[in-house]
Order: sequence, then C-alpha cells, then structure tokens
Amino acid sequence: MLPAWLKAIQEKPAAFIDNLDKAEKLGLLTSSDRWLVLRQNRNKMIHEYIEDLTQLVDAVQLAFEGIDLINSFADNLIADVEGRFFLD
Repeated sequence: MLPAWLKAIQEKPAAFIDNLDKAEKLGLLTSSDRWLVLRQNRNKMIHEYIEDLTQLVDAVQLAFEGIDLINSFADNLIADVEGRFFLD
C-alpha cells in the first residue's frame, strides 16, 4: 500500500526503509524504527522454526504489542487518502 500511496501523492517510491521514513516524516507512521523491528520479528516467526518456547512467547508478545502501530498506520493512511482525494 505504501508505494501506491506515495505514487498517488506524487512522491517517488524508493527502498522499503526510505518509504517508511517518508511515511513517518509525513505523519502517517509514528516510528519507522519500530515498524522495522516488527518486520524483523515477523520474518523470524515466519521463516525460522523457533524451538525455544521462551523465544516463541517473546516473539508473539512483540507481535501483539505492534498491533496498535499497524492499526494506527492503516487508519492514518485511510484518513489521508479520504481527505486528499475527497473520498467520504
């Protein structure tokens, strides 16, 4: 969604981290660093077989704690698109 939004507002999409930084700078995302931590955690959970129960619990807890950031970003993105393009 982020590259499409950047194109829609006449910004050139770039590397993933640069897109996140731009979203943070424009007020859509509260922390690009936090987003990257969540993404790394997601990759760990998806691509690695976590055998240590403590590590698995920590990974799931971190993912749960990131829900607010993700929801906030989605809400901000929707509000920006609706406001910018008069979609009510």
